[in-house]
Amino acid sequence: VERVTAGPAREAGVRRGDVITRLDRKAIDSPAALRDAVAALEPGRSVAVLVRREDGPRFLALRLPGQ
Repeated sequence: VERVTAGPAREAGVRRGDVITRLDRKAIDSPAALRDAVAALEPGRSVAVLVRREDGPRFLALRLPGQ
């Protein structure tokens, strides 16, 4: 993650420097994979995000905005 603007990611605790490795049980190995995974999510859901930080892996709960 290069930058975090106001929105669901910031509210979930995503930080600059995090490496997103899983989103809603889907492996994320590229920016394109992240875009595809986000596009497939239903509005209003809460999903787990696994990020890798300097201090180790961490799960975050991301709540998507409703329609």
